Amino acid sequence: MRNLVLRLAVVLAACGCSSSSSPGSPVGGDFQHDVIVSMQLTVKPGEELHRCQYVALPSDQDINVVAVSHQYSTGSHHFLVYTTDLDAIPAEMTGQYDCVNGDEPIMEHTHGILYGGQSPSGSVRFPDGVGFPMRAGQVLLLQAHYINPTSQDIEAKVSAGFDTAPLESRREEAGFMIFYDPFIYVPAQSSATSGIHCDVTGNVNVITAYTHYHQRGKAMHVWLDPSRPSSADAPFFETTDWEHPEDFQGPMAMGTGSVVRFRCDYENSDTFDVFQGPTARTSEMCVFAGLYYPRLADDFEFCANMSVTGTGAHACVDQLSCVQACPPGDAPTFTHGGVLVGPCWEKCVAMGCAGATDVLLPVSQCVGDHCAADCALGSDACTACATSQCATQISTCLSQTCP
Repeated sequence: MRNLVLRLAVVLAACGCSSSSSPGSPVGGDFQHDVIVSMQLTVKPGEELHRCQYVALPSDQDINVVAVSHQYSTGSHHFLVYTTDLDAIPAEMTGQYDCVNGDEPIMEHTHGILYGGQSPSGSVRFPDGVGFPMRAGQVLLLQAHYINPTSQDIEAKVSAGFDTAPLESRREEAGFMIFYDPFIYVPAQSSATSGIHCDVTGNVNVITAYTHYHQRGKAMHVWLDPSRPSSADAPFFETTDWEHPEDFQGPMAMGTGSVVRFRCDYENSDTFDVFQGPTARTSEMCVFAGLYYPRLADDFEFCANMSVTGTGAHACVDQLSCVQACPPGDAPTFTHGGVLVGPCWEKCVAMGCAGATDVLLPVSQCVGDHCAADCALGSDACTACATSQCATQISTCLSQTCP
């Protein structure tokens, strides 16, 4: 499940404060840092957009980053800094591009998030001896998500600043974890919840952490369970402000075998159903993310072993029947920026009880890996291939029962 949340374009709140500045005005005073990268854009009245741009690190030598800050013009819903595998900006990818879904060409070279902000300004400094390396001239990708409810253009600027220390001073490398719930369904004029569990695969320390959800979200709760299936009695972190939630301030130790569990609560007063997605006005999210150390070499950062918190009453066999009736394009599609899931699939997942989706997803993955060509020919060919190639996964799904 690594690619489920890989480099997702999500909103991550860095510690900072709101501002009463007019639309488009810069926030904060002097923005002085060892290394600064920026992008500028125009947001038309009534427009909501995601824009991405490659920038080259203005440094002729490798650096050790020990603090990160950001500053952006008012009106932004989030600002993200991605690392990439590029050492030079491709000639055909200069300038700015739309990147709302995460499957656009400009996202293809991204390899994780370095930093994010949801308040107009913010900063985080790592503990002594902790930092992360950046290559001389390394190419980063900046993403700005702006919503302009006003009647005038927003002339926006977003900036990230990196403070450095000698390379030899780094004893531990910092990492960025991002746990994202891809399955959210909030029926019209109804309430709902969603959430996932993520295993902690090594002893780590959380420096600071953030929550994110959209305007129908009423609260988010985060627990650290000691193990599976044991559950912590009380959450260690809760927020109720979808626009500028407070950040969690560490340090906080998470031990090997513990489990990060979180839940978002929603209330939908609209006359249309709401699903997981990047658009703040019409879709929802449920995200827990943050900076930690020492960085783990496995897929902990992306919640590779994600477990879905089932809130329905149906077993996997019922979900399987449900998704078989969905349009082919509704099945989860993993992109460089996250995951695209159709509304039919979202509804089928929402009907599942605890454990159901966890055994449904391997069936879907297996069919996608081995039977794509057969499934394009029709349901009979698809069923025959799935029965042959994915017998183990299907058998597990059929035998799953609800608690």
